[in-house]
Amino acid sequence: MACVLAAFMPAPSRAQTQQQIDWCENDADTVYADVRIIGCTAVIEAGQKSDDDLAWAFNNRCSAYNDMNKS
Repeated sequence: MACVLAAFMPAPSRAQTQQQIDWCENDADTVYADVRIIGCTAVIEAGQKSDDDLAWAFNNRCSAYNDMNKS
């Protein structure tokens, strides 16, 4: 029975939204560090970006963690 139910369950979504990308970018420097971390993590876990874009997301996430430790 569990196998039958598992077949009808949706797969977890790994796609990032534009809002999550914007949080990670933080162009206006107005997004709180914890929200930036959420956005960057979504970008990284989506697996849809080039190596350069992934490096950018990891760098921005690292900066957000550093900002959290300053406060």
